[in-house]
Amino acid sequence: MKWLAVVGLSLALSLPPGGTFVDDDGSLHEGSIEAIAAAGITVGCNPPAGDRFCLDRSVTRAEMATFLARALNLEQPTRSDSFVDDDGDVHEGSIEAIAAAGITVGCNPPVGDRFCPYDPVTRAEMATFLARALDLERSSGTDAFADDDGDVHEGSIEAIAAAGITVGCNPPAGDRFCPERPVTRAEMATLLTRALNLEPQTPPPGFYFEITTIDVDLAERMESSWRAGCPVPLSDLRYVLVDYWGFDGREHRGELVVHADWADEVAAVFHALFEVRYPFEQIVLVDEFGGDDRRSMAANNTSAFNCRFVSGTTRWSEHAYGRAIDINPVQNPYVSGTTVQPPAGAAYIDRSLDLPGMIRAGDSVTAAFEAIGWSWGGEWVNSKDYQHFSATGR
Repeated sequence: MKWLAVVGLSLALSLPPGGTFVDDDGSLHEGSIEAIAAAGITVGCNPPAGDRFCLDRSVTRAEMATFLARALNLEQPTRSDSFVDDDGDVHEGSIEAIAAAGITVGCNPPVGDRFCPYDPVTRAEMATFLARALDLERSSGTDAFADDDGDVHEGSIEAIAAAGITVGCNPPAGDRFCPERPVTRAEMATLLTRALNLEPQTPPPGFYFEITTIDVDLAERMESSWRAGCPVPLSDLRYVLVDYWGFDGREHRGELVVHADWADEVAAVFHALFEVRYPFEQIVLVDEFGGDDRRSMAANNTSAFNCRFVSGTTRWSEHAYGRAIDINPVQNPYVSGTTVQPPAGAAYIDRSLDLPGMIRAGDSVTAAFEAIGWSWGGEWVNSKDYQHFSATGR
């Protein structure tokens, strides 16, 4: 794990966004999803490792087998061949393991030679899987739900209800179980967490960032900001995702492209600004504005890489090298004589104002950039570029 300290802050470059997966934040089942991940029961929906859980996707019978085999630490048989339709399946070992443990007899009970690995698991089937896995006694004297009467899985449904594993399909309490409805991966996480008595784990909120190379899809997005003949190749650039606070007081995720030499340091700067809740209007690639710097500034967009010349010259801008960032251009305009860019920045020419998003000498923004050795355009002599920070001072 790589660490970097900037402005008295430390950050881990491999920390996930508030937890293991990027798509479960705020979900009712988030704590359970994180719990089964911590227990080694899941690595996400992109095995062998992924950053997504696909929480609303239905659980297949094959996936259910793997969930249970991992949860129960079942040894995978090497010679058994209970079913004719699981040969070569990535889940085959788990399917055979739960068959050997008596958890399944296939998809044609009472005895069958097929497992139907790609069929979705219904909530009723899930109840039987869990009841067998936990060796729960089928319950016949209870009647927790109004919609499972006469179902072949009724005893198992009532058993997992009695064990506190389910409260029905209308939490926090209901009189229906919805036995024929497919189980989602998120619901499965909660059921397993309860069945195994795992402690739900809700990660604390915090700064997230990610640094990656420029892949084919991103290169296509960057067609307006990069082209052949630019002073740096795409291989020397990095895509940086960062969390930030918006003017709306909420957390958002922004995206920047910077030179690989500065990617770690830029992430550390945005971590420092996240910690002090410095607000941003938006942080998106300049390609969202067709590579047009004036349009990006007018939208008060914070941006970095853009293969362009310095305005009015044929000299490459520092942005063309990926070693400059413009922050909140409206609150921090470029000022030269009577020229103000963007025009809306005219309301912020008086730098004695104390308004959100404005940058001043010695504040948290200039301190964060100073810590990585970057200079501020607000200290230029003949003109002032209050939005601009660069590695070279230009």
